[in-house]
Amino acid sequence: MRGRKPKPTHLKLLEGNPGRRPINGAEPKPTAGLPTCPAHLNPSAKAEWKRLVQDLTPSAF
Repeated sequence: MRGRKPKPTHLKLLEGNPGRRPINGAEPKPTAGLPTCPAHLNPSAKAEWKRLVQDLTPSAF
């Protein structure tokens, strides 16, 4: 048994770090922005991609 999964760094920074363990500076961060449409999709799939990407924009939240 490994125990609990480690808390992500951004949550540690928001909630505080009561254990005083070092913050992981090498934690991977997702790239900002919207994903690009794959070139191999047919026209109807590209239209659906564009429709779904609208839900991923920050204004949707």
